[in-house]
Parts: sequence; structure tokens; C-alpha cells
Amino acid sequence: MNRTDVLGHKATDRISSFEGIITGIAYYLTGCTQYLIESRVGKSGDTKSCWFDDSRVEVSERTVELSQNGSVLQGGPQANAPRR
Repeated sequence: MNRTDVLGHKATDRISSFEGIITGIAYYLTGCTQYLIESRVGKSGDTKSCWFDDSRVEVSERTVELSQNGSVLQGGPQANAPRR
């Protein structure tokens, strides 16, 4: 499976058992690839996002469609901006 083909797929971190939907991919100069997994937490519907090395992630079926009317959906403002 191509690395970008995993966007929208359900995924689980093999170490922590954190599970959710892959919503982002980061490719680093050092060769490391990480997936951003987003999950709903609590009854309020809030989400939590975490980055995981691709070797830790088990990918399963696609659960989110990535396009609408033949065009790729564009992102908007994100509540969880990257932090240093």
C-alpha cells in the first residue's frame, strides 16, 4: 500500500493501543515517516491527535472518504496546531 493511500483509514498504535483515523502524514529529511492519528475522546466528541512512527501503526479499512464531487477536500483552520 502506498503511504498516502492510508489517509482516511482506521489505525491502531501497536504499543499504546491508541486508535483512530489517519488524518496526516509527515515525511522527514532523516527518512522517518509518521502518521497523525485522530480519535474521539469522551462523550463531548472532542478529539485527540497523536503522531506515531509508521512502523508502530497497524492500518485497517478505510472509514473516511477523501474526495467530494470529484475534487480533493481542502483543509481549514486546525484546533490542534503543531507545538514545539
